Amino acid sequence: MHHCINSSYNNFKDWLEDKDAIVFNRLFQVYEFDGGDLWSSLEENLGNIPIEAILEDYVSSPFMIFFTRVDGSRGFFNLDDFSDGPIPEVGYTLNRLYFHIEQYFKEWILQLGAPDYNQRVQINKNNSYFINFNYTTTLETAYGINKGSICYIHGCAALNQYLIFGHNQTPETIKNKWHFDTFTNEKEQLEEAVNDMGTLYKDVNAIIKNNNEIWKKLSDIDTIHVWGLSLSDVDFPYLRHIKSIVNPQVKWEFSWYNENDKKRIENVIEQLSLRNTSLIQLSDIILPHPKQLNLFE
Repeated sequence: MHHCINSSYNNFKDWLEDKDAIVFNRLFQVYEFDGGDLWSSLEENLGNIPIEAILEDYVSSPFMIFFTRVDGSRGFFNLDDFSDGPIPEVGYTLNRLYFHIEQYFKEWILQLGAPDYNQRVQINKNNSYFINFNYTTTLETAYGINKGSICYIHGCAALNQYLIFGHNQTPETIKNKWHFDTFTNEKEQLEEAVNDMGTLYKDVNAIIKNNNEIWKKLSDIDTIHVWGLSLSDVDFPYLRHIKSIVNPQVKWEFSWYNENDKKRIENVIEQLSLRNTSLIQLSDIILPHPKQLNLFE
């Protein structure tokens, strides 16, 4: 985002609304119909389906379109009310919805624009190792960093890798949140929903375990730059693991954009009991631009 790439979840929201109104509105019905806010933290919120959405069958209920009024409030209408027969969306499942989300997420990543080279920041690229969370090749294209110095921890779209994307809710966590055992007659319906939600489960602990060679590279580092990371609960285990394997005296540098970022960083510092920390803004470390020669001087 610092490099002027429209890569926020709200950008994805706008793109998806234009791309596929059916999938976009299914997401609204399942996650936001009762006042939820899916897009504020997409990955984390994908694991927070209200149980009413399952029991009242919002997933395969008649197709609805929501709209925004002039005053900013939202309304919706049911397409069944405007047609001679039911809208042919019977059989829509969470599994199908998640399949489309994964496909569209990768397609959206691939169409993101090029970085603004004037926003490049100062990086010690010859004496650093990079763990990339954002699925793009910006480090390679904008900074010329060797691919061998980059770990695409969640995959890279341009390299046609599988993208690891999703929530951090285990089946047991979801069942506990839903008070699963109290719904005797609906258990089969809820069990199917839990299984479908598992298709978008991001098992960070397994990812950490499967990347032992990467963590070995961090044994003698002296500074960790955490730039542009949302610091969501989904990705927090990475920071916790890195903290557990590095020297306790290592310096931690976090980038921030607004006051909400500062609050999240403060919480992370407290949770990890970090000692040597600093905060920066990427706008303060932009590479100086060479002055153009004046041919007439």
